[in-house]
Amino acid sequence: MKVVEVELNITQTFRTTVLVAGDFKNKNDIAIHELAKRTADNMDHDHWDYDDTEFEVFNINESSFLQALSEHRKILISFGYSLDRVKSFSNKEAESELQAIGYLK
Repeated sequence: MKVVEVELNITQTFRTTVLVAGDFKNKNDIAIHELAKRTADNMDHDHWDYDDTEFEVFNINESSFLQALSEHRKILISFGYSLDRVKSFSNKEAESELQAIGYLK
């Protein structure tokens, strides 16, 4: 199994509606945009409606360190464990973790 380190930008998009009031010139007045942004940022973010998540890969590294990882650690990475977490495991801890999640008996 080959392991590579992949860096991603993750962007989540939300939608919400706010009401703003002021002495605006017209609907294109930049003051409306700025006030709407501040109002949305100051509201409880749990009231924003989730819209989408986008993932953009911007870097892929092949590292001799990653290739030197034990098979148990590589399996944990393939299950979504973070590299930092897996690096902190000893070989025995990685094996124990795989047993705890039911992958090894």
